[in-house]
Amino acid sequence: MLSFNTLLLRSRCLARGLPVKSFLTFFPIRSTSRFYSDDSFNLRPGFEIALRAASLQLVLSRWGMEMATKMEQAKGSDPENDERRAKAVNAITETALNGGLVDSLTEKEMNMLKKDQGTWEYEDFQYGKYWESLGILSWLLGRRNEVPQYFSSFDRVKLFQSTGILPGDPNTIDSFINSFMSTQGVFSIKNSILKREIDLAEIWYWRSRMQVLIDLKDQLAKSGSNTTPDSSSSSNLDSQNDDVVQQQLENKRIPHSLRRSIKDSQAILEAATKRAIELGLLDQKIDSDFAVIVETDVESPQSSQNSSNGNSNSRVEIPIPYEKLEKKDHDALMDIAEARLMAFAWATGKLDAWDPKKMANIGSINPLNVLWSPE
Repeated sequence: MLSFNTLLLRSRCLARGLPVKSFLTFFPIRSTSRFYSDDSFNLRPGFEIALRAASLQLVLSRWGMEMATKMEQAKGSDPENDERRAKAVNAITETALNGGLVDSLTEKEMNMLKKDQGTWEYEDFQYGKYWESLGILSWLLGRRNEVPQYFSSFDRVKLFQSTGILPGDPNTIDSFINSFMSTQGVFSIKNSILKREIDLAEIWYWRSRMQVLIDLKDQLAKSGSNTTPDSSSSSNLDSQNDDVVQQQLENKRIPHSLRRSIKDSQAILEAATKRAIELGLLDQKIDSDFAVIVETDVESPQSSQNSSNGNSNSRVEIPIPYEKLEKKDHDALMDIAEARLMAFAWATGKLDAWDPKKMANIGSINPLNVLWSPE
């Protein structure tokens, strides 16, 4: 049976009219190893995962307070008048400096916690996406029963409560960590279950990165429509001005070598979707793109009879192709997939340190490095 990535490479060659038997020699895949084997996954020790989870929860607790502070500042209020919050911020900072997590927090995390209340910058607030990383680590530790679908977030209240940690109380952190120090506290996950969750994280992260190529293709088409008479032609992308193409590639941080692959993005996506359905990773009727379940208001005959009560609509769930979502939704789904995949990569040792910048060098976890980078 062909692998997921191999099938996508074959579809790419078919889209170019290349013989199927030659696609592997024409586009050799870089030698990369998955971060799990067929028999074992080599997770980090439970107490080490617990230390990282506790560190994340400490920073995310401060993140929540900074979000509240920022909202008050936007309303013209003085957040320094909230003595309760100020004490909580000081307690978290004290825990970071003198608690048992000083060696587990990264330099960036420690610098964020040391900042005065209300002085966080835009980059600091982006740390909020790591609630999803905390969710994965909590699941690996047995504190959460399941991983939500990749168009849903972990319940932050339940996630916060699952560890029993009070960020300003070092004793609760010690209690949480110590529960994973003994052999009795070890929680194990079946390899088949862990493999499936890792595969799901990979394909949804892959889909979020694929959207970058699709968006770029649309931008190139629009740019070309201003300079060529037939903007609907399939050859329009090939006739784009080199300066325009280069600028677009740089803006999206996509390697210049990917330009030839942009026009094949739809064929690759369709092949990937069908393959994911075949493997049981996607359960949907749409076979041309990943389906995202969204809630919407619909009017039913029964609800129409009750319209006099001011409630004529009911909420239903419908599947929407990923590509049809708005950009803000694409960004949100990318954050979910990236944060969860990073947690898996770190927990399995593929990432040697908690460093978002190293995600681009993971290898097979980042399909852009495998699918569209011929040697």
